Amino acid sequence: MDQCNFQAHNSLYLMDGNIVIIAPLLTGQHQIFRVHQSVLSKNSPVFRSMFMIPGVQDHEMEKYDGVPSVQLLDCAEEVESLLRVLYHESTLPFRHLDPNTPSLVKNVLTLANKYRMDHLQDQIIRHIEVDWPQSLWQWDMLEAEILLMEETWYDEYMNAPIDDYLPEPPSAIWLARKCNIPSILPATFYHLSCLSIEDSWHNPHISSINLEPEVTHWHCFYGNCTADWTILSAQDYICLL
Repeated sequence: MDQCNFQAHNSLYLMDGNIVIIAPLLTGQHQIFRVHQSVLSKNSPVFRSMFMIPGVQDHEMEKYDGVPSVQLLDCAEEVESLLRVLYHESTLPFRHLDPNTPSLVKNVLTLANKYRMDHLQDQIIRHIEVDWPQSLWQWDMLEAEILLMEETWYDEYMNAPIDDYLPEPPSAIWLARKCNIPSILPATFYHLSCLSIEDSWHNPHISSINLEPEVTHWHCFYGNCTADWTILSAQDYICLL
């Protein structure tokens, strides 16, 4: 491979690292990460087995900058997201009820699932499950929490739609399908069934700021919350019927 197309990552190229990970960028070039076999092996039995394969010794592996290298097919953006979490766990984007959670965690969760990083995968899923309750009493508690938010929202954040601060069902369904999280599907489909298909993220006039404060709860959680209906599959629409 032509190393002229290689780009060392600016913060995940660690000079004391003993393994180089090569991953493709969307530009056609390749991102280079220099990390530690011990970190990858500790978190992933897949990487641990890879480094223990008989015959795959340091002197037999292709090297980059004097260090053994492994080329992955996973895109560099996904690999970067995973490595950032392995080295800096605080980078996990955990904000309660954040509608952007699915897009923020999908890269990490996809590779955590692929490389059997069960502890990391379970940690992320537990956070997601809090936003999508597993039982009726948990759902009632979430409703009460959101109602409390809405009682002061109109006065404090008059120009900010509360919809931007509540979980969005189709993106959660997409994540559940992609990353095998069936536990959140009942709650996401229940929430979605309470919405009108006319209440779309792509309809800019739909906003809680157009509602009177006393009806905000009813509209935002049961009637006029918006959803990105375009990302639902045919199977999802069948489940919704």
